[in-house]
Order: sequence, then structure tokens, then C-alpha cells
Amino acid sequence: MRRYVQHAALMLSAALPLPILLSGCASTPMPDSAQQISGTRPLVGFAIAQLGYDKSSYFGMCLQAACPVVTPKTNALSAQPAVPGDTGQKASPPQARFMKPEGIVIHFDAASAELEQSATAALAQLADQARHAAHITVVGRTDSTGSRAFNQRLAWQRARVVGTFLREQLGIAPARITVEGRGACCYVADNTTSDGRRANRHAVVTFHLAQEALP
Repeated sequence: MRRYVQHAALMLSAALPLPILLSGCASTPMPDSAQQISGTRPLVGFAIAQLGYDKSSYFGMCLQAACPVVTPKTNALSAQPAVPGDTGQKASPPQARFMKPEGIVIHFDAASAELEQSATAALAQLADQARHAAHITVVGRTDSTGSRAFNQRLAWQRARVVGTFLREQLGIAPARITVEGRGACCYVADNTTSDGRRANRHAVVTFHLAQEALP
């Protein structure tokens, strides 16, 4: 009997707080989610912007008046300090000029296309200029003695004999030599005198030097 009473009392004491808890829950109503959202105050004057630079940049809230402003890259480039002495213009490439040609006049005897010893010696002294020349032209000329056909043929012979000397004695490549005959034409002196006729019996050798770059 005692054991039954104790068991009943224990069950009664355990059951008493339940109504109290239930009544407490019923007396304190909880606001629903709609009421919580409607009760929040919006943030006025703030905006989301990218803060920082490069790899350390991040997105955050900032006052609209203080948020960073995106500017074109061209403005940043124009704000860079100029390098001292830099005018912003590219240096023009060096221009090329042709050096003044050098030449020599080889004289011949009347009606002859044979090189005299003095002529070969003069050509040999210009061997260095001949080897470094970009091109060599040889123009044979005559006086007015004889027929036009004869003088034209003689003028070519004088030009060829000089060209042969340049190739065989000075080692100049044939492709770098041009020969031409101008007989009974383009006299440099008066043919009525012996000195004038001798001056006209010649071959002009011109060394066209390679172009040189201006500094």
C-alpha cells in the first residue's frame, strides 16, 4: 500500500509542470516571419561597390557619396608622369644618302683602244675604290676624226678594254661593271685643235659607292 501511494505521488508531481508550461506557451504569442520582415528598417544612402585594388579588392557596403567611381583607363594613362626628355614621338629611322661617286679619266692615242702603262698604273692605284664600289660604269669616247661608225665602234672598244682590266687585273665581278660607247658625241673639248682632240679620246671610269646611313 505504501509503495503504491509513493508511486502515485511521483506520477502526480511529474505531471503538474506540463499544464503550466503549456499555459505559458499559450499566453505568450510569437510574431510570425511576415511581421519580422515588415518591421525591419531599410538602409538608406548605402550601396554595394568594389573596394580595394587588384588582388586585394572586395565587395562591401559604402555610402553612395563615398563609394569609389569607375574611371576609363585612358584617364589613368594620361595622368602618368612623363619620362624626362620624352616628347612622345618615336625617333625616325636613319635616312640613307648616296656618297659622291669617284672616277678617273683614261686617255688613249689616236685611233687606238690600247691601254698605256700610265693608264694601267692609275687604275691599279684605285683598286681599293673599285673593290668597295657598289657598281662601276665605263664610258668610251672619241674625237671627231673619221666616220661616225668608226668612232662608235672605237668608243666601245675603249670601254671594253678598261672593263677587261678591272675584271682580270683587279678581280671585279662582271655583274658590277657596265660598259658603254659614245663615239662622235658629247665632246669635252674643241676638235679643231690637237689638244682638244686628245682630250676627247678617253674613257670615263666612275665608281658608284655604296649608300651610307646618316647619323
